[in-house]
Amino acid sequence: MRSFFSSSKPSFAAALLLTFVVALLPSDWMRWTNGVWNAVDVLVAPFGQAATQLRVWIRGEPTVRVPPGTDVHERLVQLEEEAATALMLHAREKLRVKQLEARLAELEGVRRADPDANTRLIAADITGRSPLLPHGTIDLNVGSRLGVAVGDVAVSAGADLVGRLSEVGRVRSTLLLATNAATGPIEGYVLPRDDLSAPITTRAFIQATPTGTGTWEADVESVIVVSPGDVVRLADRRWSETAQGLIVGEIVSVAPKDQQPLRNRIIIRPRIDARQLAIVTVKVHEQVGDEGGTP
Repeated sequence: MRSFFSSSKPSFAAALLLTFVVALLPSDWMRWTNGVWNAVDVLVAPFGQAATQLRVWIRGEPTVRVPPGTDVHERLVQLEEEAATALMLHAREKLRVKQLEARLAELEGVRRADPDANTRLIAADITGRSPLLPHGTIDLNVGSRLGVAVGDVAVSAGADLVGRLSEVGRVRSTLLLATNAATGPIEGYVLPRDDLSAPITTRAFIQATPTGTGTWEADVESVIVVSPGDVVRLADRRWSETAQGLIVGEIVSVAPKDQQPLRNRIIIRPRIDARQLAIVTVKVHEQVGDEGGTP
């Protein structure tokens, strides 16, 4: 009997030491013991285990209140932060998708209005506006690096003229709105709103001058029939080739001139509001070969 106790002392001491070490280990390291404990629990208290499972099935998992300062509490806080970050990134990507869809729709509209293969279309984000809108300037995030140059025009909604570039840097440019007084008069012709395919001989040619209030004014002979709602298209060789035929705006009023009763004063307003735009399309005319051509 004495020999048994004497031989078991080292094993007993080792068991005590192992128990002490395991007790000091982090709880996360001991998750593997859950399965062992569940098996033992079923053998020791089979009815208690079954009752617990039934209660969980009926009432659901109990709400565990984790005291602040514990490892589990910190982990829950971390998970909440990660979930909030994931939701933010998801919302950001949805916004990005909407922006790309808007760009694609804008480019498709311009291409349908001008299928010229020699015209390159560049979508540009508006990064700034002057306080003088709707007859000031707009800053764009495109520049000479993408091939744009001073004089290139920007459009919206397919064929509506917004303005032309007055300053171009490497990655930024300034768009002078067509309604800006510095743009000067714009020559064009009037299309009846109910007959856009009318022959050119029946169209009224006008010279529209910016009023400084976001519109243009022009004079026409009273014998020429123009009406509110008629569309004015650009036909001015002082503008680039890609600008010809673009919609300048629509007539909003026609009234006789006081000093010249045989002439009417018409007011033209853009169909798009530059203050509401987020993107525009810059039209760049691509030169095909050199001037002399290649044999």
